[in-house]
Amino acid sequence: MLYQKLIRPVLFQINPAHVHKAVVFAGQCMGKTALSRTIVASLYGYPHDDAEVVVDGVRYHTPVVLSAGFDPNGQLTEILRSVGFGGIEVGSVTARPCKGNSPPNETRLKRTKSILVYKGLRNEGVERVTARLLRQYRTPDFAVGVSIARTNDEAACGLPEGIEDYATSFAHIVAHDVGAWITVNISCPNTFTGELFIESENLELLLARLDGIKTDKPIYLKMPISVPDTQFVALCDIAAQHRVHGLIIGNLQKDYTHIKDGDPKPEAFRGGLSGMPCQEDSNRLLSLAHERYQKRFTLIGCGGVFSIEDAMEKFERGASLIHMITGMIYTGPSLMSDIARAYAQRYAQRR
Repeated sequence: MLYQKLIRPVLFQINPAHVHKAVVFAGQCMGKTALSRTIVASLYGYPHDDAEVVVDGVRYHTPVVLSAGFDPNGQLTEILRSVGFGGIEVGSVTARPCKGNSPPNETRLKRTKSILVYKGLRNEGVERVTARLLRQYRTPDFAVGVSIARTNDEAACGLPEGIEDYATSFAHIVAHDVGAWITVNISCPNTFTGELFIESENLELLLARLDGIKTDKPIYLKMPISVPDTQFVALCDIAAQHRVHGLIIGNLQKDYTHIKDGDPKPEAFRGGLSGMPCQEDSNRLLSLAHERYQKRFTLIGCGGVFSIEDAMEKFERGASLIHMITGMIYTGPSLMSDIARAYAQRYAQRR
């Protein structure tokens, strides 16, 4: 309540890009020493091990993971366990550094409980991010995965070039043995030529190429949610024929009809909606994938987690983990530990 009544109103008066930079800087600093990590953990951490889960051989202190997009350059891995996260998905990273799209590229939609995201895959590139991850401290029960995407430049805008761009990042991560898992982000729209790989025939070519790079790491797909169910199923069917262990359901909402009156609504497409606009489609597609594929895929719920109840619904629909960003921003830093506590109480006897 302190966060929602006093801190958030102040932060929401400041440009979200500036707040984001400040939070990343502060988190990076606080993660550097055991003392600062302990102080933060005493306020927001989850001190027990009863919410620990192992998914595809990867150990998580809690089933709550910071989604890709918040920390594209892997600067926060040392502090996040202290605020109740069980893991982080770094990225999305690309084969070459990306400057991203020009501002404004983050717009708060307060009535909608969303952020309009138009970052354009801003990141330092896979080589620099990999080198940083290799230097960092973390505990064995805090999992770090890496999301890869196609570089947002003209050199990677064609289909063959895009496939090789993914393969370059994938191979680099495997060669340097970073990331407990690798996510292939096929559903970021804010790039040259858009979402090439949400077309079935293109996804087939991409996954066939990645199959040729040997690794024991779990491979996940970051799925679109703003497509017809038939297209979603077609993508899943292709994934089932390749070395894909799980599906993250899903990415940002592209349907602007979800924006509530009073919030700015761009006339033309300029980014995806995070948070609450994703909740209904994410939950529905989780259920669809769970019913259709049973245990073929690990399912990870992402989109619209603002409360304990929101998280529990995703678990009940078949998710083994949840990924989140916007719920933390709107609800506050205690949400992750609250979810972990509820998860332990509800599921401890089932495991």
